[in-house]
Amino acid sequence: MNSLLILIAAPVVSGLIGYDCGGEGVNISTLSLLDVGDCSTEDIEPQEEEAYIQLLQLSEYDKTPAIQCKVEIDRIISYCGMHSHTSIVHSGRREYIQEIGEHACRRLHETGTITIANAVLDLVKANSTNYRTATLAGSASQDGRCSGAQYTDGCGSWENVVVQATLKITLRTLDLSVKRSVGHVIIPSGTYCKIANRFCLDADGVETYWQPIPVHHCHFEQYDILYEGLATKLSPKQNQTTPIVYTVTTQETTFALTKTSEIDVCGYKLAQTEHPKLLILQTQKGRTFKIRTKITVDNLDIFLYVNSVYVERHIKTQLTQLYRDIMEQKCALEKQVLQNALTLASQ
Repeated sequence: MNSLLILIAAPVVSGLIGYDCGGEGVNISTLSLLDVGDCSTEDIEPQEEEAYIQLLQLSEYDKTPAIQCKVEIDRIISYCGMHSHTSIVHSGRREYIQEIGEHACRRLHETGTITIANAVLDLVKANSTNYRTATLAGSASQDGRCSGAQYTDGCGSWENVVVQATLKITLRTLDLSVKRSVGHVIIPSGTYCKIANRFCLDADGVETYWQPIPVHHCHFEQYDILYEGLATKLSPKQNQTTPIVYTVTTQETTFALTKTSEIDVCGYKLAQTEHPKLLILQTQKGRTFKIRTKITVDNLDIFLYVNSVYVERHIKTQLTQLYRDIMEQKCALEKQVLQNALTLASQ
């Protein structure tokens, strides 16, 4: 029996040819599996025009005004007996923090007065620490006479006693950081409290109160204005697919950002850029997205404000050359991604 050996020689494939049969027209594309084409930017000559823009930052933190109160009491209870003889009582000495509540705290900030037991304290200064001495129950004269009264606090109840105390009252007005993503207010001590509670008591015994935080349905409060004014808009000419670039060069602000896509926020067309938190609104003076205000320190991110390549290489060059260089960098990045994909496909 004879054996038949057949040798088949298969040529090495160096490309793919794809046929698009989805439409009536013919669309034939050839893809190389060996290399990636070079970037060609010689013919790029963008159109330059002035545009009034706002550079927006999607911020994570906000601020809300708040007040704080802390009342520390060091009290001594003495029994007032016959002929004004005094004696010690059980649990007569105690130091504690007195929680006064929102109404008393706001009244203390507004009027500088507070009532503790039977004592009325006034002239308490805001944003400072105030020291006072007071008789909380009963009375005592300078000649040593006393008159006892009934007194009750968290440690018990006493009859015919005189209660004398030293008080330390601390008041403070401040702006609290609000972290929107988790719905928390951050107290200076580091305590996180829910925004909806409008009250927080931290581990130091400080009472903190704030008003309801308004929330706009368009969430305008979630944006900060980093720049507002004129910019140079570099647009591709007809039949070109290069992206739009906004550039600004002033004594205070320097940036070059590429428009990647567009989103709608309550009728405003915001251009998204290569930085996830930076957006651009092209508008007119007086028709802005939001009034520019002071930026919360928590939202400052130096990495968002420095385009090192632009500052280093293009601060003194022409905008056309800058545009070409940006396109070359973008093309080089895409070329590297394709080259990596081909390398993985050939393995």
